[in-house]
Amino acid sequence: MSIAFQKKIRICPTKDYYKTVKNAFCRSFCPLVHKLFIYLWYGFSNFFWGDLLKRIIKKVIKLVMLVAAATLAAALLPYLWHPDVTDSFKAEHAGALPPADAPCADEIALLEDGRTAFLARLEVLRNAETNLDISYYAIEGENDGTSVIFLSEVYKAAERGVKVRLLLDGKAPSIRKCRSLLSLISAHDNITVRLYNPWDLFRPWTWNAFMHDKYIIADEKHLILGGRNISDRFFSAPWFENEYAFDLDAIVKGGGEGSVLPQVNEYFETFWSLDCVKPFSSTQPDSSGIYLDINSMLAAAELLEMQYPQYFAPMEDAAVSYLPTDKITLIHNSILPRPKRPELLYNMLELLGNSSGTVRLQTPYCPVGTDIIDKLADTREGLEAFVLQTNSMASSPNFPAFSGYMTIRGDLLKADITVSEYQGSGSIHSKCAAGDNWAALGSFNLDERSVYTNTENMLVVTGQPFAACMNEYLDTLAQQSRIVGGDGTYLEGDVPLRESPPQKASMLKVLSYFSYVFRFLLSAGCPAAN
Repeated sequence: MSIAFQKKIRICPTKDYYKTVKNAFCRSFCPLVHKLFIYLWYGFSNFFWGDLLKRIIKKVIKLVMLVAAATLAAALLPYLWHPDVTDSFKAEHAGALPPADAPCADEIALLEDGRTAFLARLEVLRNAETNLDISYYAIEGENDGTSVIFLSEVYKAAERGVKVRLLLDGKAPSIRKCRSLLSLISAHDNITVRLYNPWDLFRPWTWNAFMHDKYIIADEKHLILGGRNISDRFFSAPWFENEYAFDLDAIVKGGGEGSVLPQVNEYFETFWSLDCVKPFSSTQPDSSGIYLDINSMLAAAELLEMQYPQYFAPMEDAAVSYLPTDKITLIHNSILPRPKRPELLYNMLELLGNSSGTVRLQTPYCPVGTDIIDKLADTREGLEAFVLQTNSMASSPNFPAFSGYMTIRGDLLKADITVSEYQGSGSIHSKCAAGDNWAALGSFNLDERSVYTNTENMLVVTGQPFAACMNEYLDTLAQQSRIVGGDGTYLEGDVPLRESPPQKASMLKVLSYFSYVFRFLLSAGCPAAN
């Protein structure tokens, strides 16, 4: 080997090794030997490194698949097992209605109309003096007029010195769309925003747990609670061009001994102090960033009020009719982000089963399993009639949830439950129930998510005036619905059937095969459900 070749080998950098060897051979040996060296070099490299690389890639793929399977199992398996309520809970909550421990000064009004519900919120926000505690599953976002107006009023309240605490679900699909609005208002010293159980990649067993509550507490004197999220489609907004969702809220005016307000305050405080409730970070990425500063957001809200003065016109005195009550009680699920015992369902079934005559339960979605159907069948015994009112195939916007309901509708009919399906325009999103002397409303859907997974709450109101008001609302829905017969077809009636597109029926049929298995994931938490 020549001295020149040895020198070149010694001084070459490692990354240029092959290039140096090649050039040295070209100058020191004949072309034939050089080509032989190249063929041997490439052959050895492809054999050794290529085989090693393939083995590494295979091992990495196996590891990724193993981690993904373990993560999926951790996220889903805890929710496949449904625990029952404890004997001590049954003993404590047995009976028809919560006892009236003290005279109740609370008055309540039903907010049926979307515009009335919107104006009631404006009035509560604008008249707040000391504090506002607000908890919602979803605020739709910066492209939603109602959301912009609502958060603008929250900001204005903070400007007046009102202390505002805003709690939102941390995984709701809408949270991404309202980040820019939350960033703008949370910069105010009087506004604190927190998120319930946001995504945590290292705690997959919490991924399924959502906070589905929807309520406002103002000055510990007023409460608005029900099924509406903050979105145009729930408030009959005149600038909204799609179909409305008809929903239900109640506004409570009260305080003092026997009032439900201290109970709801305690409920919110417990939520607010949970370890899984995290501060909202204004540095998190927003969506499109339509509003660059708080003034542009406030100006957009004022512009909507100028463009639609009739919608914002003050309510007439008769628009909200407060009714006396015997007792108002808050019932709810566990608030921890884990599988839950069906405590709220137990309370609701106790109310229904211990009533007399006819009881009615309104739910937008009903994809339940055989365990819940058995409980409903037991509740049906001793009642004159048990009516379940829900959406029809044509009216339901939630394809996964309705496909799950399709698979068990026959079982509900076999349990002698009267099924009534809505045929009117839009869809129904309200969650309520009523007997002769009580009524309940809130966020609770009759589905496995609401029973075993999400946080949910309901107001139980005893007293004939409000029960009559709720039954009147349910009568209005019944007049736009058709009863399902034992064979699954609609009975004869005066209400015209709302036709469902063939494509929708076919898609729901296909989905029903999968929803039977994944029923525990359906309804609230799905984008269409809210």
